[in-house]
Order: sequence, then structure tokens, then C-alpha cells
Amino acid sequence: MDFEVKGFEKLVHPETGEKYSVLMNTTDKGGFDLNRIILKQMINALNLKYKRLDIANWIIDNLDSNYCMYASQKYIADTLGCGIKTVYYTIKVLQEQNILQKMEELRCYGYRINPLLLCPDKDITSIGICYKINE
Repeated sequence: MDFEVKGFEKLVHPETGEKYSVLMNTTDKGGFDLNRIILKQMINALNLKYKRLDIANWIIDNLDSNYCMYASQKYIADTLGCGIKTVYYTIKVLQEQNILQKMEELRCYGYRINPLLLCPDKDITSIGICYKINE
């Protein structure tokens, strides 16, 4: 996979005319899931430390094609060699930030990514996160 940092570019919002800067990167198209890249950026923005960051990344890496993950907290803890409380509190943070949702209707060990965070267009060629500072 070729990945190249292009640098900052100015973009203009088509509806509001607001200008904003984005860091532009390019990569090969093959086998690249931009939604997962964005999810990892969101996880990094939460400023999780040590094992909690490992847990959050493990969850994203183990999502199925519908962005669901079926594993108990004990399984995650055993797999990563950490405490179950660490897994519990990491998942709690992801739920509080509205990134992860428990699939209660299945009555199983299942979580899914909040559908509002996923771009439904399978043919996307660019995607990004805009951070806006509230005054």
C-alpha cells in the first residue's frame, strides 16, 4: 500500500462558503476501508492511554463487514492480556462518546459502531474528520 502525505490544503464548504484546512494524504484504492481509518482517528482523539488504546484498536480491527463486533469483555481481556475492568471502562468510554453501541436486541456479546459515524457510500474516494473549536 502506497501512502503519501501531501500537506495542508484549503477547502471551501459548498453550502456555507466557510474555508478550512485539511491535511491531505493519498493512498492506493485496493483493500482500503476509509471508515476504519476515520474510526481509528476518532479513537486517537479520545486520548486513551496504554491498554485502553490497544483495546479500542482491537475492537476496530475485529469488526465484521457490517461494523459489528461479537466478543465478550472477558474474551477481549484474555486475548489482550489485560484486566476485565480495563475492557469494561474502555467500552464504557466508547459508548459515552457515542462511538460504540451495545446490540441489546441480540441478547449476546455484541457491539456495533454508531451508524451515524459511517459513510454509507461504498465508492468514496475521500473522507475526513473536521474538528471545530467551540468559542
